Amino acid sequence: MALLVHSALVCAAVPAQRLVDPEVVDVRSAGSWQLGEAYGSYRVVISNIGQEHATTQVRFEWIDYSGRSGAPVRVARTEILHDAFLGDLRIDSISVDQGGVTVSIGGETGHEEKYICRVTLHPTGIYSKSEGC
Repeated sequence: MALLVHSALVCAAVPAQRLVDPEVVDVRSAGSWQLGEAYGSYRVVISNIGQEHATTQVRFEWIDYSGRSGAPVRVARTEILHDAFLGDLRIDSISVDQGGVTVSIGGETGHEEKYICRVTLHPTGIYSKSEGC
């Protein structure tokens, strides 16, 4: 009986958990941005969507930390690189400099061809994409 009471107390003390979409396979945050009074970090999200004819979604998010004290963090902007890419993609690297964040995406197309894409993010959105994107 004492064991059951102790377990119940431990469970009650655990804060509510946030669930991650099961289609998300990789998430990385890097760098920082500022636009006027707003500021935050960049985030890259890779999701595999579907099963029989699976596709990959690649999206970039600008996470805003500048809300009033106690306000939740929010996604200020989202840009989709690929909504339904036929193939398997991954984040190869992320580099940060004064101009923003450069994300290298690699993988294979559905026809087993090599895929390489470099995207540079700035506070106002996607600044540039390499030819392979």
